[in-house]
Amino acid sequence: PPYNYSWNNPVAQGKQPAGLDAGEYAVTVTDALGTTQTASVSVSAPEPLTIELTRNMGATTERSNDGKAAVTAKGGTGDYNFLWDTKQTTATVVRLPMGKHSVTVTDANGCSQKTDFETEKRILPELTGALENGQVIRMRLLNFDTDSSSLKPDALPMLDELYDFMMENGSAAIEIGGHTNNLPSDAFADNLSTERAKSVADYLIGKGIDPNRVVYKGYGKRMPLVPNTSAEGRRTNQRVEIKILKIRD
Repeated sequence: PPYNYSWNNPVAQGKQPAGLDAGEYAVTVTDALGTTQTASVSVSAPEPLTIELTRNMGATTERSNDGKAAVTAKGGTGDYNFLWDTKQTTATVVRLPMGKHSVTVTDANGCSQKTDFETEKRILPELTGALENGQVIRMRLLNFDTDSSSLKPDALPMLDELYDFMMENGSAAIEIGGHTNNLPSDAFADNLSTERAKSVADYLIGKGIDPNRVVYKGYGKRMPLVPNTSAEGRRTNQRVEIKILKIRD
């Protein structure tokens, strides 16, 4: 010593340069006797910081503050800091009213990303921990194509609400019941109603709900809500329902 450090980039200075962009750097070190050694180093950049909204649970009513949301951050550097428009500072936020919201995520280097989202009214506001055993909830907006048991994309937000309910009420067990109108044959109605109920159960199980907490059953056309004497009546009877088998231990 002493040593002199000569970098190929003027931004790099001294023994431990900081604030470097990603790239290749070379340094020549010279001691007091004029002896030199050359070395190179590669500085990599972290993946860009990104935010994904992984949960967006609506509020029960226009006046309630019971909406919930969660985000996952990826990329960037080090630990993440979360700041929601409601001043909450964790990856999951609660007590959200209906309306527009946002969250800003900042990494250890001070890089930030912001995402906006909207808390809407729940599709199934009656799905709460206040339900009692035996109660039945009709999934009015769950529609299937004729003779089909495939779930449509527009059904997924409602099924996600059911999933959230099952997650928040860890002891709850439900029956998914499928029903048809009186037009198909008995055998066809039984099979179709069973397959539609199974589609809902499979969706919940596929997201991680314990299969022991979800059963499904096809009732065919044996339990109409209204007479099948009109097109509207037949539409009403063709339905999927949730029956609470157990809400708590």
